[in-house]
Amino acid sequence: MTLEDELHAQIDADVDGSNIQDITRLIDEGADINYQNDDGETSLHLACGRGQREVVQLLLDRSLQPFPFFISNIFRRRSAYSEQ
Repeated sequence: MTLEDELHAQIDADVDGSNIQDITRLIDEGADINYQNDDGETSLHLACGRGQREVVQLLLDRSLQPFPFFISNIFRRRSAYSEQ
């Protein structure tokens, strides 16, 4: 199991907020918090979907890119008004 898979599993299992130390440890050990699982979900998606405010705040504090694909590609697109 990769650090990223373990991070997602910890977030998945954190129904009462008791896993925050384990989640922090995995991030400190280098788990990629922008990693997407097979369903395209990041750690932030999982935490938000489960209402885990403390985990969401931790991820945002650790410079998480909430929308990695969107942010990296938005400025590459041309609008209908851009010159060719």
